[in-house]
Formats: sequence, structure tokens, C-alpha cells
Amino acid sequence: MEKVLTFYLNDKKISGCFPEGMVLLDLLRESYRLTSVKEGCREGDCGACLVLIGSLQKDELNYRTVNSCLYPVGEIQGKQVITLEGLNGKTASPLQQAFIDEGASQCGFCTPGFLISLTGYLVNTPAYRHDEAIRAMDGNICRCTGYKSIERATLRLQDICGRPGFETDHKTKFLQENGLLPAWFGQVKSRLQEIAAGPAETGLPQEKQQGIAGGSDLLVQKPEALAEADLFYFNRLHLTTIHEEAGRILIGAGCTVQHLLESELLRNLFPDLPEWLGLISSTPIRNRATVAGNLVNASPIADLAVFFLALDAELHLRSKTGQRLVSLRHFYKGYKVLDLLPQEIITSIDIPRPPESFIFNFEKIAKRKHLDIASVNSACCLQMQGDIVLSAAISAGGVGPFPRYLAKTSSFWTGRVLTGDHLLQSLQIADGEISTIDDVRGSGRYKRLLLRQLLTAHFLKVQSDLLTPEALYEKR
Repeated sequence: MEKVLTFYLNDKKISGCFPEGMVLLDLLRESYRLTSVKEGCREGDCGACLVLIGSLQKDELNYRTVNSCLYPVGEIQGKQVITLEGLNGKTASPLQQAFIDEGASQCGFCTPGFLISLTGYLVNTPAYRHDEAIRAMDGNICRCTGYKSIERATLRLQDICGRPGFETDHKTKFLQENGLLPAWFGQVKSRLQEIAAGPAETGLPQEKQQGIAGGSDLLVQKPEALAEADLFYFNRLHLTTIHEEAGRILIGAGCTVQHLLESELLRNLFPDLPEWLGLISSTPIRNRATVAGNLVNASPIADLAVFFLALDAELHLRSKTGQRLVSLRHFYKGYKVLDLLPQEIITSIDIPRPPESFIFNFEKIAKRKHLDIASVNSACCLQMQGDIVLSAAISAGGVGPFPRYLAKTSSFWTGRVLTGDHLLQSLQIADGEISTIDDVRGSGRYKRLLLRQLLTAHFLKVQSDLLTPEALYEKR
């Protein structure tokens, strides 16, 4: 369907009627000939199509890098879209010059995406760190220069970003004065204030509407159908708060993976959260992919589903007939079969606040560290008293038709002393709870072996000398 939209494209105000289900990549290339935005994988894997999306949130200007191949045009209402053409000046910027000097661009196809990622990092980071700048490019792939020249190019930014003025509330002005942002950047906030994004949604999707949140999987699976669909944007419900209430942690269904990473409450509870969530997709995907979307998508290896199963999460569901509460452990009924009624949506997810003595761990094995789905993943939450396991909650993905809570394995540990023999017994119980198949992620036998190793890793985090590799191999 076509809708009237008003937005800024770089420094130009645009207003017109657009097909809201078209992906932004096609609009930029076909209608505006902004060819720095490249079409590569069209699945959010390569980063060639990256753009910066600017929006006002509580009157504060916020920028996120996103894959334009997975961003519906209907969401640009009241926002700003920045491509490399908008960042270009009469001469190369210091960032662009660094890429030239270090030979960090060869064919040039991927280069615009890298520059967008680094610009997004500079705009958002409170202080420049080289390792963080490199991590900001985890959604970019280069096939010809190799990454060392790109890393050297980012190292040159330290000379600029280490100067007085970068780590201030006026960083945008600093970046403009040093040629890293165009002069018009300082006017963006006032411009966006003039073109409101529109009122928040308060209702529910109509029967014939297609609901969409981050779209990081939906727009890969059926982009043609969505291009003509009447869309309901869950993001307009603004379900993005994370807070504690009556001993439980409530997470809005519209929270992205990045919202989880930025939550001070969650990071205090789970100090290793950046490491765990860093294994999930990439920065541009984490900026879009939502918690509820990951749960409802019901992939057998859904990372967040596995994560929240071990935390005994409950789902708050709402429909036109009322509200109800469902345990995530009972939400999955079969492959892509959910305890979710037609026109019913998830509004929030909540978990009990873990006790002081809890130990939580998440493990994931994939063919590559970034930008890949798991072959097998697992999470474990333990409550300990000395060397006694008071309670255990263990989940696993990739070992059945949906993310599994390993109830028998978890129950086995209640009241038991943490020993190598008990661990080996629990591994045998877990092997009986799963049903693996051969597929592109590996053979069924291989996945059973992976789960065995991931479950062992959970307990080795508690006691590193619990079990030797030889003992694990002998009892396999």
C-alpha cells in the first residue's frame, strides 16, 4: 500500500506518496540514484547497503546504522536517512582519507558501508576506543582488501578523536569542525521537530494487516509479499521500556537487542551481557531485531528464546478480548506452532529477579563468530550454596524443532553436589531430552556432541577443574 510520508534524505526534505512495504534500499537506488547504497546479499549479512537513520526519541536525536535492505519505507516517516552521498564533501573527509592512505578500499563495493558504520560509531560513542570502533564494523564484510588495512585506517581516527572536545556534550560540533560530519548536521534536530513522526499506535493489527517489527527475518523470507501489504508497525506501539517492578524485570516486547545491551539494569544483573549479545547477529541487526520478534519467529536456534527460557520468562499477551500470561517454557507447541491466538500480540516479557547467589551463562557455536546463526546454543541459570546446586534451569537450541527447556536435566541437579560424576550423568539425561536432525548446520550426531560440550562449559564456569577432557571423552 502507498502512504504519504515526510522525511529527510540527507539534507533534503522529502514529502510524497510511497509504497510503505518497499525496502529502503530500492527506494534509494531506484528513485534517488543514491548508488553508494549497494545491493549485496539482501539479507542483512554484508553491510553494503548500510545507512544511518536519525530519529527523535524523547526530544533527543538518536542515530542507528541499519541495513536498508531490511528496512521498510513506511518507517521513515518523521526521520532522517543518511547515505554516504550526504556525508561527502568537496574533498575526502579524514575518515575517507584514512581508508585511501591505508589501502583499505580496493574494489570499493563494501567501502561505503564501512564508512557508514564508523560514522555511526563516532556519533554515538562517548569516548573513542579502537577496539570498539572495530566491533562497530561487525556487520560489514570485505572480500578483497583484508581487514588489517581497515583496522589501520580506524587507528588513524585516534589522532583526531583523542583531541580535547570529542568527549563532550558538543561532540557533533567537534565532528563537524574536524570534517567528519557535514555542516548541515547541526540543524537535523530542529528539522525533525518540524516533521513529527506521527502519533503512537494504540490499537492492535487488523485482521488483514501484516504486523512487522524489526523485519530482520520477515523481509528476508517474503519481501515481495510485504511490498504490497498493508503493514502494522509494532515499533509505533513504543513497547521499549526495561524496568523492575515487584521483584520482576519487565522488558517491552519492542525492545531491540541493542536496547538490552544498553540497559543499565540488565548489565548490572548480567555483567557478561555485552559478550553474550555480541554473539548475536551484528550491530545493524541488533539495532532492529526485537525481543518479541525473536520469540515469535520460533526458530529452533533462536538466541533470545534460549536465553530467556533459562530465566523462566513469562509473556504478557494482549488481544481485543483481553490479556493473558503464558510461560515461555509452554509457549512452543511444535515446529513454528505457538500458544498465540490470531490477532494476539506480545506486549512484554518479564523474568523474576535472580537471587544474589545465581550464576548465569550463555554459550553459542556457529560457523563464524559474527553474522551467523547458531549450530547449537544453550543457556544455564544456577543457584548455588557452596558446592550444592539449589536449582538449575538449562535450555538449548538447535537440538529439536523449537528452543527447548531441558526440564529433566534441570530437575536432576536440584540439591546435588557439583561433581564431575554428576555432570556426566546430567549429560546423559540431556541427550535423552533432545531430537536432532541432519541439516546444513551439521549432522544430528555432531549437534549432540556440541550440546554436550556447551553444557559442560556452563559448569566449568563455576568450577574449572570439575571435569577433564579425557573424562568427558571416555563417557561420551
